Amino acid sequence: MQLDLIGPQIKRALMGLTVRRLFEGVGLLLSLFALAFAVDQFLEERKQEKAFDKQQQQLQRIALDVTGAAEAASTRSVGNFPITLPAITQVVKSTCDKLVIMADVPGYGMYSNPDGFNKYLLAIEEVASMTREEARRSSACIGVPTAGNQQDGKIDVQMVLYDREQLQKTLENQFKEASYPQTVADQKFNRFFDRHRELKRPENYQQFIAALVQGHLNVAAELSSHQVHIKYANRRYMIYFWMHDEAETAFSLDYQGDVEDDLEKELTFRSRDGKMTSALAAIFGLEWRKAL
Repeated sequence: MQLDLIGPQIKRALMGLTVRRLFEGVGLLLSLFALAFAVDQFLEERKQEKAFDKQQQQLQRIALDVTGAAEAASTRSVGNFPITLPAITQVVKSTCDKLVIMADVPGYGMYSNPDGFNKYLLAIEEVASMTREEARRSSACIGVPTAGNQQDGKIDVQMVLYDREQLQKTLENQFKEASYPQTVADQKFNRFFDRHRELKRPENYQQFIAALVQGHLNVAAELSSHQVHIKYANRRYMIYFWMHDEAETAFSLDYQGDVEDDLEKELTFRSRDGKMTSALAAIFGLEWRKAL
């Protein structure tokens, strides 16, 4: 009787043991599968990381090549005055924070390139009227913003120009008295005085120079009315430049002489070279402190 009861219990125990072993085996297989999957994922990720690292290295090499090329071409000639006004105007428009200008005359190019001058003058006035925040939202801003010192947040525009005496001298040097008949015969003469009817049309060389001086003084007054800060130098310098944010500059080498038969030559370059902009910033600081 008891043996009959023990037999089925043993069978059930054996079956339970078999099922448990089966589940344990299945669990082990699942664990091994999960481990194999994890190892495969790890190896795939490492493979992707290596590919990414390689790609990053390639991108870094490309970036270095581009940077090297950019540095090699960071200073380039843009031609002789007055065809250089568009390049100068582009530098002006690129301002984010501060624009400094050191030039001979307020109306740079107004006689030789009136259309270019109008765009140049408008660009300066627009920059002077903008806040730094407005400039930085503009696609034209390519400088590096720096901390400003104006409470209203306006872009700071500073200009150093020749005073009245030096202005007259440079105009007399540019427009020689001996060449006055050729100057009058040139179409630029009529075009200038047709545009500037507020100026008296000259009857001789002295009146011509006086009219040009007055025209430039009028431009200086207009710039001042747009909150452009102007100081005046009482001596001549041989480099003019327009620089925004100490990031980019257009600079002109004025190598016209003072003898009677010389020719005016002014060659302009454009540069983003950091050493160049730092040097010009230092020059401007000195001239600004000395100017009247």
